[in-house]
Amino acid sequence: MIPIDKQAHAWACAFATMFVAHAATPLLPPIIAGSNAMIGLVGGLAVGYGKELYDKYVGKTGFSWGDLTADAVGAIAGALAWRLGNVI
Repeated sequence: MIPIDKQAHAWACAFATMFVAHAATPLLPPIIAGSNAMIGLVGGLAVGYGKELYDKYVGKTGFSWGDLTADAVGAIAGALAWRLGNVI
């Protein structure tokens, strides 16, 4: 079973990825409009990494590679969901 903390990290980064991809859509020229999923992926990963830096320096709970892995899984899932949702 996946711990609830890791699930929360994955879901948060998946939603952050899709939000950034959606926000980037009107800003991109039509020729590269398909790259908004990749822009969203970078945004989702940045959110996850930023949260880990916050935990290390402000929250004092420490940097967690497990949390960062869950963030990456969620960001990738969000990018795939965004891309598949805009292709189908």
